[in-house]
Amino acid sequence: MASPHPKPTAIKKMQGTLRNDRILSDEMQLEPIKAIPNPDIHWSEKVSKEWYARATGLVKLGMFCGEYIETLRSYCTALHIMHECEDDFHKSGVTILNVQGNKVKNPSVSIWAEQQKILASCIAKFGWTPSDKTRISAPVLHKDKKENLFKRAE
Repeated sequence: MASPHPKPTAIKKMQGTLRNDRILSDEMQLEPIKAIPNPDIHWSEKVSKEWYARATGLVKLGMFCGEYIETLRSYCTALHIMHECEDDFHKSGVTILNVQGNKVKNPSVSIWAEQQKILASCIAKFGWTPSDKTRISAPVLHKDKKENLFKRAE
């Protein structure tokens, strides 16, 4: 029985499980892009660097398509919000005083946790965790350089 969530042909090919009878006939084809869009102007410099680093890695693998820009943007926005929350609860503490003078959880902690979920979802979609990386094969970059790293100096 066919899966209700068919696996894209490109992933089957990368995993080495592609067979002619498993090719999806009506699969949408995505065109990789080579130009990286500018990061959001509201992001910190650290998050903007992350945007370029992640996007550059995807471009090098030929896996950065226009359709993935919003997922990467969500990843970076969540990262930016998390950094702001961390700054707040490092300054104010994990608990703060409410208007009645009682200690309550700093709202930044809850916001940080929500952004962590978004971040984890985006990371899984791109295959950036060690577990996800084992499920995806990608082109080997600079294979010659890798082989040279393991050769003994004579």
